[in-house]
This record gives sequence, C-alpha cells and structure tokens, in this order.
Amino acid sequence: MNHPITDLLGVRHPVIMAPMFLVSNEAMVSAAIRSGIAGTFPS
Repeated sequence: MNHPITDLLGVRHPVIMAPMFLVSNEAMVSAAIRSGIAGTFPS
C-alpha cells in the first residue's frame, strides 16, 4: 500500500485510526479517510 502518509512514516502496512470512545465522530473519520488511513467508529 503506497500513500504519501505511509511513505512519510516509512511504514509498509496500512495505518488504522483506532476508535476512541466519546471522541470519535464523523468529521474525525472523514479526515482520516482523506489522509489515506482507515477511520473507524467504536461499537
């Protein structure tokens, strides 16, 4: 997986934003996706 953020960080695996209880929201997940990482909501 090649993306500017993974190239910048020097990682070879996808970056995933962990769900954070009480602070995860739609804007946060959208920003993560636009940055090229997987955004998630807590269940």
